[in-house]
Amino acid sequence: MPNAGRERPPARCATPFGPATPPSVVPSLEAQTQTLRPLSISRRLACRRSMRTLIVSEFVTLDGVMEAPGGEPTHPHTNWVSDYEDAVQIQYKFEEVLAAELLLVGRVTYESFAGAWPTYKGEFADRMNAMPKVVVSSTLTDPAWNNTTVLQGDVVEGVTALKAQGGGPIVVGGSRTLVHTLLDHDLVDELRLMVFPVTIGSGLRVFPETTKKTSWRMTDTRTFGSGARVDTYQPLRDTKETAA
Repeated sequence: MPNAGRERPPARCATPFGPATPPSVVPSLEAQTQTLRPLSISRRLACRRSMRTLIVSEFVTLDGVMEAPGGEPTHPHTNWVSDYEDAVQIQYKFEEVLAAELLLVGRVTYESFAGAWPTYKGEFADRMNAMPKVVVSSTLTDPAWNNTTVLQGDVVEGVTALKAQGGGPIVVGGSRTLVHTLLDHDLVDELRLMVFPVTIGSGLRVFPETTKKTSWRMTDTRTFGSGARVDTYQPLRDTKETAA
């Protein structure tokens, strides 16, 4: 047997556009398209475990609004987090970005962050300004914020490529349109909602208006002295596959 004694190379996890060999800056995704054999159930589960964890972490009001938590000029009740901030909450968010390897944002959130964080001082600002960042945009070409890459083209394929690279967690903040796309396409591995005890009526919301049903499992909850609370959830996926 000509292959006797040779080790078979490990199978690679598939992304929607090909094997998990995406470059650090996502190029033309069409150039990487190729025919793939369907993965077995066990292989799909192993591939999911080997991919980066994508965490969506949001500030949200008691009535589900995520818009304008920190002073953005788009809502009459902007800066609704300010009455409920404390040092422990800030430390929680700092540890969150320390644990993440990559910040992923949409263009509007990018412009808000890029206009503020470079003007701040301290270890939190140092981390935000230095960490790798990817902004999803069809119009931005030359981002000024340090260590930022633009992801253009198909968002689902591009984010799947980032996840398939392996490495530390990806964290997403704000970025409503991007978050809706990620939720619609089952790309969110963990959802962290910091719920503030305030209602503001209308406004943009975390979850898209859809007929799709997704079940979630709460994995952690933590209440701060301010009255704000962080609830952490993971989606219940592949229940049939897991049982098999």
